[in-house]
Amino acid sequence: MPAELLKTSILILGAEYFQLPIEDIKLHLIQNSLFYDTYIMSAQTDPVFIKIAHPYICESKLLSQYSLATEAYTRQLLNSKTKLKLPSLIEFNKSHDLLPNDYMILESISSTYLPENFQPNQEFKSDIDLYLEKCYQVSNSTFGNFQEENQFKNWENFFEFRWNLLLNELTTLDIFDQEEIEFAETFFQSLQEVLEEESSPVLTNLGLANHQFSHQNKILDCINDFSQCLWATPEFELAKRDFLKSIETPQLLSYKQSIKDDITTKAKYFLYLVYFLCEDCLIQHSLGHSLTHYQNNKILGLTLMKSALQQ
Repeated sequence: MPAELLKTSILILGAEYFQLPIEDIKLHLIQNSLFYDTYIMSAQTDPVFIKIAHPYICESKLLSQYSLATEAYTRQLLNSKTKLKLPSLIEFNKSHDLLPNDYMILESISSTYLPENFQPNQEFKSDIDLYLEKCYQVSNSTFGNFQEENQFKNWENFFEFRWNLLLNELTTLDIFDQEEIEFAETFFQSLQEVLEEESSPVLTNLGLANHQFSHQNKILDCINDFSQCLWATPEFELAKRDFLKSIETPQLLSYKQSIKDDITTKAKYFLYLVYFLCEDCLIQHSLGHSLTHYQNNKILGLTLMKSALQQ
């Protein structure tokens, strides 16, 4: 849908929500992320957040797991299991009757805005870890996404499921050729045994880049992206945070040190890093970017695979 037409549709939704004429509705884009856009919508009453999913994620079985449905579930879970301060979920709608994509409406809570050039101090970094520890305390009996059919009793089987799903889509979209796919399969088999170590599933968030902890989402106790949550291991999330160049909290620094000190942790990190490089190729392709946009990540991923197989 063209941008102007989408904006008009959101304003019509706002008029219906606030029960006011469309000309009284104000709309301001505050975040453009990989999987959705976030707006502040206001009228004569308190403003609300509205998140609108990007349509391309529905076209990928892997990326469709990063959804507003996941976010809605996670918010309800955190509200019932923790004391984290989160905006209340007012509505989650996937009917596509008013808007062409899934959307959710959240309350807008008052907060202290961090400046654009904010430099996190040690106290702020420690607060991030305390926040995430509360999420890790929410456990589950199985690994997986929040769809019932994608639940696994052990981490090795779930990660293998995601890896195969990723390779299948890289093949279907001609991002990797057959020789590269076979190479990736051999690479995974060479490191698969490091995933056999027993671990417990906890709530993890794969979307926590720097902007999640700074000016884009304003406050730490209102981290505003739960669309990439799943039942996984903390190591998997920490590897993604390192891949995204997230703020180096004490917990992340400790994990990076363990990569240097422990062979098994290093091997798992290596496997996760290659996974995230390949997954980013899929994301960039789905965004409509050409090969030149994600070629560096593809080359790096294949180079790391080759390096592992030569050791």
